[in-house]
Amino acid sequence: MRKGKISKRMILEQKVLLRLQGRTHVPLLWGSGSTKRINYIIMQLLSQNVNDIRKQSPFKRFSCSTMARIVIQVNKH
Repeated sequence: MRKGKISKRMILEQKVLLRLQGRTHVPLLWGSGSTKRINYIIMQLLSQNVNDIRKQSPFKRFSCSTMARIVIQVNKH
């Protein structure tokens, strides 16, 4: 990936996280930044990493119903 593309994605992810602050099931954003080689966002760990859970699923991906439940939980106030 080009660095510019990574930066744009990080900016978008940070904007989404900032907009969701204060909602149930959304981690607190503690900070963000970049070095010459990486961009990073530091946030609160709420539970097990969602990516690790996804990797443990039979097909290494979430079903549509699981994704829907995740979205519903994130959107609860």
